[in-house]
Amino acid sequence: MFASVRQLLVLFPTVACALAIALPASAAERRILSVELDEEVRGQVRVGVRAAQGVTPTIHPGPGVEETETLLPAYDLEIADRKNTAYWKPFVIMVDATSNTEERLGKIKSQVAEVARRELEAGSRWVWINNQSDSSVKASNVKHVGPDGQATKMLARLELATNTSTGGGNPHYTPLTPWLEQLLKQGTVTRGAPTALIFSSLCVPSTDSAPDVLAKFPGPMRFFTWSAGLSSKCTAERERWLNEARVHKPDIEVFEYDDAAQAEAILAAMQPRSDVQDEFMNLQGVPYPGGVLNIVIGLEGVEPLKRSWTKEELEKVAYDWPKQAAMDKSEQVIKWSLLGFIITVLLLILGAVFKARTQGMEVARWEAVGEAEDLSTSTDPDAWNATIFQLTGAMPALTEFKEAAQLGPVKDETTASAPAPEMLSDEPDTAEQEPIRPEVEEEEEEEEVDEEAAAASTSATPSADVEAAKDGPASTGMTVAIPALDDGTGYDADSPFEIGVLQFGKPVARKTKRFSKVFSIGRATDNRVVIQKDDTVHRYHVVIRPAVEGKEWWLEVSPTASNRTNLNGKDLRSGGRYRLPEKFRLQLGEATEVRGRLAT
Repeated sequence: MFASVRQLLVLFPTVACALAIALPASAAERRILSVELDEEVRGQVRVGVRAAQGVTPTIHPGPGVEETETLLPAYDLEIADRKNTAYWKPFVIMVDATSNTEERLGKIKSQVAEVARRELEAGSRWVWINNQSDSSVKASNVKHVGPDGQATKMLARLELATNTSTGGGNPHYTPLTPWLEQLLKQGTVTRGAPTALIFSSLCVPSTDSAPDVLAKFPGPMRFFTWSAGLSSKCTAERERWLNEARVHKPDIEVFEYDDAAQAEAILAAMQPRSDVQDEFMNLQGVPYPGGVLNIVIGLEGVEPLKRSWTKEELEKVAYDWPKQAAMDKSEQVIKWSLLGFIITVLLLILGAVFKARTQGMEVARWEAVGEAEDLSTSTDPDAWNATIFQLTGAMPALTEFKEAAQLGPVKDETTASAPAPEMLSDEPDTAEQEPIRPEVEEEEEEEEVDEEAAAASTSATPSADVEAAKDGPASTGMTVAIPALDDGTGYDADSPFEIGVLQFGKPVARKTKRFSKVFSIGRATDNRVVIQKDDTVHRYHVVIRPAVEGKEWWLEVSPTASNRTNLNGKDLRSGGRYRLPEKFRLQLGEATEVRGRLAT
């Protein structure tokens, strides 16, 4: 019976080791290992998974799992590629130069360099090479194991350790135990699916015990040892230490490095783990319009993994994502802006056509006035007025002859002014020219306009209202012997006119004047619009007055105005009377232009 118990105790480590190899599920538990954004291709995500053969992860919109633990509908993704990877199966290698030989050490270094090169070329994230002197190199790319690589240089410097014990009579013990204990306490070794390859004589002192931290190493731990040249003390202590180590990690494997019969088994032991299969998958179709990216990665049997990137983080890890999103947004803006521009142009064209149709009669009437004026040079005033009325209906019939119409200021009138609602010209800004005002003048309302509107607006200086004479007509200003009409002078205009003055193409002030009653324009200071610095303008050049009970505006030219008087490109005759359009440009003399328009 006791023999059977002893046999069971001996077999227990072997059975435990076999179960660990036969049941890899705990080491190869299905999980999501990483989520990375493709640096160049927007919408492509690289997902690393373990033990997910035949299963494809799903990607859902964020911000994450809802309170009900139900994922939002997954994006419609396409698998760009899918392949196995050794990225999460690194190698931890120790080369012990104590109790070794030159020949064996050279062979070990050659095999270690080959293993490191092979794994890094296969995509492993690192291979950690150490020696018993606590010198180490963590190679993370193929250059590190090249001719000038740091791992190659470290192996080249590795030489046989010298036995420093007294007289060389004691065995050459290895510092393996403290090295393993220190190494395995580091988190980088106990994560993932690493494989440990330890080349050592395992000649440990009797005071060393196998560290319990061995149980934390998640992958295979394979010892390559030798007995040639070792003392009997080393052999006995090695067996003791290995038995203690198997208590903490039952799946430890031991190979006799010098045994030719185990050569193939040794080469197989230097291969990466076979009980764990890791994959990288590139999934396409994750939408990203810009801003923050929130996604949830789901895998059957695994808790969903939430990931979020801000725009700044995306610019660091996947620059083309925000760049392409911004380009798409700009294209949309340009597209809609172009569409809006086309619609605006069409509306403007339609508006222009409609306005042209509705104002066709107005244009015809104004042109008729011009034609009548061209034909009326030799007619008398009565015939002229009758011609204008017959062609356009713009003037009333003659009633009676009264005193001559006055082209200077009109008696008993007040004129209000107001700021211009918009520019009257497209001319550039110029310095202000303040006109000289008479000492006695009626106060009129004026308001400042904004800088842009002011650039094109003009100014007129009000003159004093002429006091009405008790016993006769006003004595100021020039008079013209023309028929007096029922011209609506006593009425306020239905729509006031805004007036601005330019000289040499530049506005003389930043204000406009608004008139509702008759006003005169000339150099004389008692005009309502006084023109300065232009001697080619007459003292009383023109009078503009409401007519037809305030429904229209007329322009009367002084009979003695011999210098240029041009309205909207048409020269006007002296003493003529003309119906004004809604907008006009009146050229007076050589340098003065008066612009007007009906105020809205």
